[in-house]
Amino acid sequence: MKKYLYNILFLSLSLLPTFFAGPLLAQTENRNFINNPRLFLDETQKPTGLSSNKDAVLVAIQVIQVGLGLVGFIFFCLMVYAGFMWMLDRGNEDRAVTAKATFTAAVSGVIVIVAAYAVSLFITNFVSGR
Repeated sequence: MKKYLYNILFLSLSLLPTFFAGPLLAQTENRNFINNPRLFLDETQKPTGLSSNKDAVLVAIQVIQVGLGLVGFIFFCLMVYAGFMWMLDRGNEDRAVTAKATFTAAVSGVIVIVAAYAVSLFITNFVSGR
């Protein structure tokens, strides 16, 4: 019964925005959205000030940059974790070996990621003609 109620709640909340789309579309000046959906996107984009004319290469580069930032954060966390393991091993050789292995894995992972970024940057520059 509880799962049934959660399903009804999820369905009603996911369909809620569709009930408000009609009045919003009725307030626009140009209502030829059915024949030209791009017009609808342009109309809804104007108040936000965002540009939809982004090049696919620029979007890909931004996604890669965000991904590299995330990988850098993970690398930093792994290095801090391995450093704490090594400092707090208290003479336990197994923990020291595990810490060294974590250091090695983190550094080799960053090397692979940087190499992949260099290859992707080369390919995007080659394709875009820059």
